[in-house]
Amino acid sequence: APRAWEHPADKAALAALRKLPVFDDVLRKLFGFFGEKPIRLAFQANAVRVSERQFPHIHAMYKDVLRTMDCDREYQLFVSQTPIVNAGAYGMDEPFIILNSGTVTLLEDEELRYILGHELGHILSDHVLYRTMTALLIELAGMGFPIVGIAARAVLVALLEWSRKAELSCDRAGLLSVQDPEVVMRTM
Repeated sequence: APRAWEHPADKAALAALRKLPVFDDVLRKLFGFFGEKPIRLAFQANAVRVSERQFPHIHAMYKDVLRTMDCDREYQLFVSQTPIVNAGAYGMDEPFIILNSGTVTLLEDEELRYILGHELGHILSDHVLYRTMTALLIELAGMGFPIVGIAARAVLVALLEWSRKAELSCDRAGLLSVQDPEVVMRTM
């Protein structure tokens, strides 16, 4: 259960976020403005879905991580063509994981297994809506988009504060998926 790995700082920051007067309103407006399908398309436009036929080695590894984490469903996993070493769990109603091809190329199998567990931890801990909104707000703020007004900027600052603490929880989830602290340290 996510309670097993969730860090107290993550829980406290998320509770504080939810107490912000404008937090839910801004997220609802952003969700209504964008909707699920365009957001999925934006994140998955240059990605290939991992399956038994495409990236079968990663697919088998992912299935193993799902079993290790006692996950009762398989969330979609994609490999995005970009040299940037990173990964992410995103979505609103239907979460998914994106592995950047730079990550797949650079990391060894056990390190990649840790990343898969880490990102699955974000999904299982219900972080994906907030992570998706954080990414969208950062992108919109960088473009100078008018929707990112004072209220949205306050929410963005709060989301960024929470985001760092959420990483502590998911580092723990990743550790559970590989069960080897040396792999975690090497991946970092």
